[in-house]
Amino acid sequence: MAKDFRKDIDYMMSYKMGLDDTFQFRCKACGKCCKNREDVLLTPYDLFRIARYLGRTPAEIVDKYCDTYAGPDSHLPVVRIKPVPPDNSCPFLRNKKCIIHQDKPMVCAVYPLARITQQGEPAPFYVLQPGKSCGGTDRTVTVRQWLGHLCSEEGEQTGMMWGELIALFVRALHFLWPQIPDEQKESLCSSLFVFFYLNYDVKESFVPQLKANAMGAVILWQKELSFSEVPAWFPIEELPKGERQQHLLLLKAYGLYKRDWCAARGLRPEQIDEETGVDGNCYACLEEFQDSEYRDASYMEALLGVEDFSLWKQYFQRK
Repeated sequence: MAKDFRKDIDYMMSYKMGLDDTFQFRCKACGKCCKNREDVLLTPYDLFRIARYLGRTPAEIVDKYCDTYAGPDSHLPVVRIKPVPPDNSCPFLRNKKCIIHQDKPMVCAVYPLARITQQGEPAPFYVLQPGKSCGGTDRTVTVRQWLGHLCSEEGEQTGMMWGELIALFVRALHFLWPQIPDEQKESLCSSLFVFFYLNYDVKESFVPQLKANAMGAVILWQKELSFSEVPAWFPIEELPKGERQQHLLLLKAYGLYKRDWCAARGLRPEQIDEETGVDGNCYACLEEFQDSEYRDASYMEALLGVEDFSLWKQYFQRK
């Protein structure tokens, strides 16, 4: 399994494409990719766009068209489109056409590509899925042309945010899951389902709502999951002054420090073993960071944004 995962990572890093790179593909509109599928998973942004397009709430879309379950590995809530028998076709497929084509799920929009988010990268990248025989290869197209409006700044931003949010919780749950009581596991999954997927007003902008929901989920489960970092986009400046804001500022700074440490060495975060690092050299743990770099004003000013550095001076600058 580890070797297969490494092969996947190596393939992705060797063939990654940006929005202006080209590939060869022509869709024949055969509807093949819309049938015999039980693996079309929705991100919160997918669900939000579908709900907005159909004039429904996210909860109504889930109730009518989706299944939900806890991911066997991530332990996080998963939303998938519920296929329709007898050929397990997508419920949004009508007369060989997608009735939500304008706002279809990203996994459908990018096909035959896959979109990959990587911690520390400013935007997602794309790879051509290996072994896909559907369609023709007589058309050259850029990734940007293929995705159309879905490669907007909002679409790219939400892809990165969602990837980082999922990674945050997966890392925290990886070792803690066996120790969490069953009742608390159910509470965790149900609350994250609401925060991640349902708590949105489709008449309002998505990104601020995702930020607020992510913050709410972390605050609710911080004590139980003991996060060691939070993403750089967390709007901690919006929290009331106090210990909670101070602690989340520390976690944001630590996450940026780890990203900076890896980038300086040309490494990806997934290449680092937190115990042994690389050649015995690893980044500082949270406690060591707090006692060293985090006290250095010049380092933190370069690391943090203007608003976060202003907060840092209030909480941590030595008198």
